[in-house]
Amino acid sequence: MKNHALMAALMAGAALSACPPASAQVTRYYGEMRTSYSDFQDRTACPLGPHGSCQDFPRTARLAGWFETAAPLQPNLDESEIRALVTSYSFSDGLNTYSSSDPDVRAFIFRVSTDSGSNIVRNRIHLQRWLTGNNPHRSINQIGPGGSTNDVDMLSRFEMATEQVGAMNNAMCASLFSETSQQVSYSGESDTCLGTYEIPGNGVSVAWTGAPVQNQNVMSWHREAVHPALSLTHSISPAGQVQAGQEVRYTITVRNTGTVAATQAQIADSLPAGLERASWTCTPGAGTPCPVASGSGSLAVTVPVFAAGDSLVFTVMASVSNPAPATITNVATVDAGDPSVQCMQAGQVVGTVPCMASASINTVAAPPGGGQVTPVPTLQHTALVVLSLLAAAIGWMGLGRRQRVGAGR
Repeated sequence: MKNHALMAALMAGAALSACPPASAQVTRYYGEMRTSYSDFQDRTACPLGPHGSCQDFPRTARLAGWFETAAPLQPNLDESEIRALVTSYSFSDGLNTYSSSDPDVRAFIFRVSTDSGSNIVRNRIHLQRWLTGNNPHRSINQIGPGGSTNDVDMLSRFEMATEQVGAMNNAMCASLFSETSQQVSYSGESDTCLGTYEIPGNGVSVAWTGAPVQNQNVMSWHREAVHPALSLTHSISPAGQVQAGQEVRYTITVRNTGTVAATQAQIADSLPAGLERASWTCTPGAGTPCPVASGSGSLAVTVPVFAAGDSLVFTVMASVSNPAPATITNVATVDAGDPSVQCMQAGQVVGTVPCMASASINTVAAPPGGGQVTPVPTLQHTALVVLSLLAAAIGWMGLGRRQRVGAGR
């Protein structure tokens, strides 16, 4: 048994802390290996059976993923530990996914260096994912003499460094940080594994990059600002031409199609001249409650947190005034506390907030008296046939009577 060399390299050096960011703008950093893994150590057996996950890395696999921070990283960081600044992350090593939302995932090291433009130029990120057991997990050091290897918890892990990237699947944990004087990992997370054993006969497989190109990061990084993206649709029923005094219904749908929540979203529908006696109701989204369930008059509400991927639907009922303008155009708007929030229409960015959508109708005058036109009752086809036959019978009877009268003269 031997301890993996890449793990040992990660143990060197003291953890550094990153300075807090200067401006608040959610930023996502994307990282990807420039090439696929070039060296592999496949498992030779899997005697542990269901204990763990015996799989080999695909030959075309590569490490890729992203992490987000509440603001761009500070410029000129030097191997700084940034886990406290990372709000979420998700990486895949080709076999396993390491997500901040997964309770079995641990951050061991999360260090980066940046240039003067806050771009990542060097990195040392190491994530783990427990495949078996529960917190607190068990290592080889804990089972003692005579203990079964089935009592040791298995994990997958990857380590992404500027010079080399490596990943391991179904490894046995050699020791835990909790067994040492240091109770948490370099990133500040407990229940992390200090070292692993690579034993192909126990089902472990390894993939890593070959010799690095001099002065070149084996990872390619880029960053994007993450914004909410709001869309607004506005429809009316009945559509087209309506009569003065008639009731109409507007449906206003607001969606956040972005990847992060929008804050202080202001939704408004100021009713134009020609509409009166208005009332409205709100239908909540899956994760966004209605700020107000219902109201009367013009719509004006503020949504403190509008969840990503969610929607709110407002139904506005109003009557067309009598007399009414020839055309009534109703404009709804949505704004946000962040002026950089994008407006979406048919899946395309059309600008930034405020977003607007309108619905128009043409009106016609009400009949005299201001009431609704009462349609003239009509007979069904069958009734018309019966009435026609009856009229014909009466006609024949009248003709016969006249003939008899004439014959008697």
